[in-house]
Amino acid sequence: MNDLGDFPTGRYERKYLLTDTMAVALRNELLPYLDVDAHTPPESVRGYQVLSLYLDTPALDLYQQSRQGLKERVKLRIRYYDHDPEGIAYVEIKQKSQGLTFKRRFSIHKSMIESMLRNPNCEHLQHALSNGARGTALEEFAQRRQTLGADPKLFVAYEREAYNSKDEPRVRITFDRRITTNAAMRSAGLNAPRFGSNIGGLNVLLEFKYAGTRPLWLRDTLKKFKLRRTSFSKFVKGLDILGISGQAPSPSKAG
Repeated sequence: MNDLGDFPTGRYERKYLLTDTMAVALRNELLPYLDVDAHTPPESVRGYQVLSLYLDTPALDLYQQSRQGLKERVKLRIRYYDHDPEGIAYVEIKQKSQGLTFKRRFSIHKSMIESMLRNPNCEHLQHALSNGARGTALEEFAQRRQTLGADPKLFVAYEREAYNSKDEPRVRITFDRRITTNAAMRSAGLNAPRFGSNIGGLNVLLEFKYAGTRPLWLRDTLKKFKLRRTSFSKFVKGLDILGISGQAPSPSKAG
């Protein structure tokens, strides 16, 4: 499945680091305008699990793009939502250009991704490309990875509480908690450890994603809670905290 994401023409992303108390208060303020994300299990209190495997070059070129805040930058990652080896995962290209974020993804069986991680030109990939996957995010992901020489570098896991606006303009709001990270290698495949190093402490990472103009109710809420934007990147934070990047991690302070 070739998926251009929630906002195919690009979206703005605004991030804020909050205490859990403030996050709950803000969510309650916004609830009249929101629907719970359809992927949230009915019995869940704090949403669903998200696991991401990030790829980068030996010189960490993609990390450097993000850390330096370049206007044109890209991330290559594999995203999945459980530890079931028989499940589905998504290869994703997340690209930032002139202030807008574009996300392209393709869903495939985890066994195929495992094969791709071991061998970037595996038979599973060649078969998919010969049977309808040409011109999709899968082909783009494979080409970018091969051109860059990128391999798995980092696992990131967290709990996500997600909402979508009831009406237009379209807004997606997420609250990420218990963010952890681990180093990754090609040989590990998608076998992410159950526990990892903490990113962001006990804080909650809030994200607003929207295209065009923010609705009035969102602007009023931001003003009421006096939120301050942050440039928090799980990818950058993880590589810094684990010592892979050689850079000291910047402090994560809610505000």
